[in-house]
Amino acid sequence: MKQTDIKPVSKQTLYQIASRHSRKAIDRIVELMDSKNENVALGACKTLLNKSIPDLKATKLSTTDDIRVNVVYFPEKKPLTKNL
Repeated sequence: MKQTDIKPVSKQTLYQIASRHSRKAIDRIVELMDSKNENVALGACKTLLNKSIPDLKATKLSTTDDIRVNVVYFPEKKPLTKNL
């Protein structure tokens, strides 16, 4: 495929394509949170948190704001042990 064969796509079109697959992507990230590979699980957790919690530095908070915070507790997994 030549570079001249590539047609530009609008942001709106990209958002529409992404929104069609967002539920599947979120479900997969949630599945990966339970991965046996701790790096995969951590990456999935970070991705979900980073996309679901707004950047508090970028949010102006004042005393008149009504803020609700939901805390979800994830029980600790048993520590990984290495066979020596």
